Amino acid sequence: GVLVALGTAGGAALAGPPAVNALPSGAQLVAGQASIATSGNQMTVTQGSNQAILNWQRFDIGANAGVRFDQPSSAAVALNRVIGGDPSQIYGKLSSNGSVFLINPQGVLFGAGAQVDVGALGASSLNLSDSAFLSGRYDFAGTSGAGAVRNDGSIRAAAGGYVALIGPSVVNRG
Repeated sequence: GVLVALGTAGGAALAGPPAVNALPSGAQLVAGQASIATSGNQMTVTQGSNQAILNWQRFDIGANAGVRFDQPSSAAVALNRVIGGDPSQIYGKLSSNGSVFLINPQGVLFGAGAQVDVGALGASSLNLSDSAFLSGRYDFAGTSGAGAVRNDGSIRAAAGGYVALIGPSVVNRG
């Protein structure tokens, strides 16, 4: 895979890691087809369309928790936008057979111990409009006040995939 980090050096100011069993919450399907099932500290998002957009109140994964996106193919993409007021903190496992975008204007932190294994990953504090995403144009835009994107964990993309950390402040220590 390819790692692309866009932005300047900086750090995310966060209050501490989420609860060890924390999972994303407050999902709303905006476009496409997807269903969400939770069992204990594991969540599965089953995507039934090549593109899906989900808005979340929070998107945190605790150290003992995991989220898997089961997608129709490796070409499928899930756009996850956090509309709540807190940064996303990923300390557990995030996996998919396709591409996962995580957009949070407050910032995204992949903490030490995070294990991300995806077809491709885009993590951004800059927004991507629904219309641009659905037309295949990944034009990220935002304000200078957008939060930091930081990786202290392990992020792996499949062969031919990519990892893109996008924001005005990006740190990759993974």
